Amino acid sequence: LAALAACMLFYLMAFERGLGLDMSWYDTAAGKLRNLASPFMAYAVLPGLAVMALVVGLVLWSWRTRRLQLQPGWWVPVGLFVLVFLVMPSVIMNSHYAGSRLLIVAALVFVAHAALRADKRGQVALMLVALAATSIRVAEVDAHWSVTSVRTAQLRQALRAVLPRAKLATVMVVGPSGHTALHPLRHVASFAVIDRQAFIANFFGFPFNGESVAFRPEAAAITALVNKDQLIYRPDEPIDWELLCTHFDTVLVIGEGTEAPTPPCALRALATGPRYGVYALPGVSGR
Repeated sequence: LAALAACMLFYLMAFERGLGLDMSWYDTAAGKLRNLASPFMAYAVLPGLAVMALVVGLVLWSWRTRRLQLQPGWWVPVGLFVLVFLVMPSVIMNSHYAGSRLLIVAALVFVAHAALRADKRGQVALMLVALAATSIRVAEVDAHWSVTSVRTAQLRQALRAVLPRAKLATVMVVGPSGHTALHPLRHVASFAVIDRQAFIANFFGFPFNGESVAFRPEAAAITALVNKDQLIYRPDEPIDWELLCTHFDTVLVIGEGTEAPTPPCALRALATGPRYGVYALPGVSGR
């Protein structure tokens, strides 16, 4: 109760009164309810539903057959954690998705109050379901990151065409859904720092990400020119090419779910490939 009171007090004072934010800040209430109904995170819908069906089915089967027994009053701590999850903002003290990650605590508290009373047959069923759910998740992660790893290697090779000590910007254009595999593609411009001693405004590769980085005065002036948090655009959003072409001499353009556009001010293509391109810009040096 003390922990719940502290969380609620912090929420009410800091987020509703102090900053004018509410429970729909960053993550909508609908998104939290979705996570509450299906806390089994996945890259795609079908694997997530499959794992959810296996786990929920196992719990219901164990409970109805009295193989799963819960200590009296288990719903009090579990319910309190779920309540905190629903009211907590998803970004708190610079921890992204804090509200979403809290939900696993409720599941762990539920497990702590549970006891499995199963014979050999029940234990075998439990192990088979657990192996099946784990196998689905492992296969999905392996497939997703294998594709992403190949993509990252392609982009690193392309960035080797960047001139030494260039000022590099990154623009990512996403498909109509607006979703993109930010990791590790959002970090890929850092390879230009390693391989070509290039300048990027922060280690995420997006010039105006608002990270806690101390810039030199000339770099700080660049980051202050635009309010867009990240240079991620949908196809129907205008890209401020004039700004990039004035203050950077190179740009990496990545297309996720769509083609990568060519900057109108590009002097020449340094490297191109499937849904990406590295281009020389007029920049501050005229290169």
